[in-house]
Amino acid sequence: MIPITKYSKIGHICVTTRFIRPSGAIFLSPLVLETVVFAMTAFKVYQAAKISPTHLPPLLHVLFRDGLVYYVVIFCARTLCIIIFFALPFQFMLLGINFLWAIVATMITRFFLNLRIVSRLEEGDFSLGNSKNVREWPSFLPTTQIGGWQKLQS
Repeated sequence: MIPITKYSKIGHICVTTRFIRPSGAIFLSPLVLETVVFAMTAFKVYQAAKISPTHLPPLLHVLFRDGLVYYVVIFCARTLCIIIFFALPFQFMLLGINFLWAIVATMITRFFLNLRIVSRLEEGDFSLGNSKNVREWPSFLPTTQIGGWQKLQS
């Protein structure tokens, strides 16, 4: 059964109207890859915990924490896409794919923002609520303490 493509006047795009069911592997392959990456990350957590059970460096903590959150969320989203692909009509699959793309983009952005925060923490640039390390505010911001951040007094 060869996929058939037709032009959709509603979306002004070409869409596939028929799929070969084994092509559902397109969702399963990345899921397997992410599971392998997560398993390797979990192994590294285990190794780091054996070396220093009481304290992990902040960078490793963020990598492990966000890696776990990323895996759980993406696993659920990909599983949803697989269920949609095999059980529901084609229109729902497009919804699942767009949802998956949005989730992946959000999770990767969250991951990079958290890495940026931890890199600044390691440099001593700022702290969240700790009065020992403070970040200098630009001159246009108020000088009062806001959310644990305060203006650096010269």
